[in-house]
Amino acid sequence: MLLGIVIHSALSYNLTDFGEAWPIRDPNARHIFADSIVFFINTFRMPIFFFLAGYFAVLLLQNRGLKKLIHNRFARIVLPFLIFWILLWPMINFSFCFSESFLSSGKDFSDVFTECRLLEYSFLPNSTFHLWFLYYLIFFTCLSVIITLMIGLLNVSLKTRFLNGSKAMIENSLGRVALFTSVIFLILFSLKTSKVEPSIRLTLDSCTFIFYFCFYILGWLVRKSEVSIHSFKKNAWFNFLIAIALLSVHGMLIIQLELPHNAYRLDFIFLSAVEISLFIFGITGLFIRYMSKRSTLMRYLSDSSYWVYLIHLPITAFIPSLFRDWPIPGILKLTLVICLTSIICFFTYHYLVRNSFIGKFLNGRKYATFDSLSNQTNP
Repeated sequence: MLLGIVIHSALSYNLTDFGEAWPIRDPNARHIFADSIVFFINTFRMPIFFFLAGYFAVLLLQNRGLKKLIHNRFARIVLPFLIFWILLWPMINFSFCFSESFLSSGKDFSDVFTECRLLEYSFLPNSTFHLWFLYYLIFFTCLSVIITLMIGLLNVSLKTRFLNGSKAMIENSLGRVALFTSVIFLILFSLKTSKVEPSIRLTLDSCTFIFYFCFYILGWLVRKSEVSIHSFKKNAWFNFLIAIALLSVHGMLIIQLELPHNAYRLDFIFLSAVEISLFIFGITGLFIRYMSKRSTLMRYLSDSSYWVYLIHLPITAFIPSLFRDWPIPGILKLTLVICLTSIICFFTYHYLVRNSFIGKFLNGRKYATFDSLSNQTNP
């Protein structure tokens, strides 16, 4: 979730033109390094998120039952989506309007501010903007619940044989990479793309739905097969480094051949499938290996990540306009946007959210603003 700050800050300094998806572009500070950041993070961030979402949905189902799962997801996903979808809409509209106009027109700050302030905004948003992942997660949860109920009607021995077969393959470090790569390859091939761009439209996009639901189901399958994710620690560094190497080759091919990053080519589809699979097991394995011990800092970052992600977009969209006329490299501007956005997000979390009803609404409980940093004992 915290990488959302990085990727959305970098988009304003990309050489790539993302059109209406991200119209904010600094005319004086663009660098291919910003493109590399976006390409790198986009490869693994949401696949890992949906994989873990599916995994922990089953864990919640096993520990608390179906009713608790539905109640939890309604409280933690549906309500936050609906509330912040409406509340953030005016801020997001204004920040994008202001930065796009200010960076491209050369007008005075006050003139652009007045123009955007006087724009009329509809009460309900016409897109899901950066909350698209919550929107799709709602439907994934509903569909997975239906599938679970349907599977419950199947023959017990048939389910047992299927889960035992899945477990045997997933427990093997090479077998799980082969399984995930095959599934991802077939889906990308059938969708006729090597990269799936998330849709922020209110109407469900079939490509976005199918592609990310596959990771949700894969996470569901791993937990349902009773495979311990601690087994991902094996070969974690190898998986991660090979994924980095393949991604570098992938990126260089795109540049040399002057092709779009989602070009429909078998070699690109295969590279994407392998990269994503290796990143899932590499990054997850590394975090389990090095971040499993109790840590006040990591727990704090975890608790804050939901709020930080929800509010960061209008901030990352507005701040680049402040540096329009600064004669400094784009990389330095990018660093400033990331730092300032992070400071604002964490400041508001610590003093306005952590020990308030908002913190309880998002995370299920409040934390004392200061004492929790030293006394917190939750794993």
